[in-house]
Amino acid sequence: MEMINSQEFRLGSFKVKDIMDLMKERYTNIGYCSVKTNLDKLAQIGMVECRKEGRNLYYVSTVSKERLSFMDNSCVISLEDVLGDGMFRKHIFVYSIRNHQSWPLYYMPFRIAGDTECTYEEVNFKATDPATGSSYDAIIIEDNPTDKRLLIKLKTPLLPTESTDIKLEYQWDEPARTYVYSSATKMNYFEFSIATNKEVKLSSSLTPPNGNLTIDLSNEITHESNEKWKHIWRLVMRDIEAFSVFQFKW
Repeated sequence: MEMINSQEFRLGSFKVKDIMDLMKERYTNIGYCSVKTNLDKLAQIGMVECRKEGRNLYYVSTVSKERLSFMDNSCVISLEDVLGDGMFRKHIFVYSIRNHQSWPLYYMPFRIAGDTECTYEEVNFKATDPATGSSYDAIIIEDNPTDKRLLIKLKTPLLPTESTDIKLEYQWDEPARTYVYSSATKMNYFEFSIATNKEVKLSSSLTPPNGNLTIDLSNEITHESNEKWKHIWRLVMRDIEAFSVFQFKW
């Protein structure tokens, strides 16, 4: 899985022997049956397609580094103090994603990270369509103690120029009382908020891609409340450059 998703993997279609040749230097005792079994598993979850031409069996990669490229039209992030302990355990992301490539996209890659060590089961990750509430399947690429890399499998391919919304939710404490977000692409709209019933105040700064200066955004933060939360601190920004870094403290 790691090799097929790497930047160096260039095979559009391949046979079992092709994969064996690529892996034999690292895994000297690798066998045909082992490779085929794992390719068949990847075919079951949709990361490769299995095709037979005559007596030859071919696999076709449906996902590669280049084909995971997309644009974030917007990103809305909410951290909620659901336990009332100031840890802002609940994380909610809503992305509006646009396919600006010339080929359909089958998967969306995401990475989540935290300050404390957690397993994938403990963070209770969910991916849904915010309009219908229907769930997306998540494929775990890496489950490290402080970060997870995932692929969200779309129900239908996202065609060129099309957009879709994806909502992500997970549970992960923020004991350092800080949150850092780096924009992977240029965005039209960015919003960050924390919601709590405790007395806290949010501050924020922005480091542009060139990294030459840090801009204090604290005066741009607004405060409101609703029936559920006494304090909602919110920052809204537009026309965000790719690789801009936001830092939030409370």
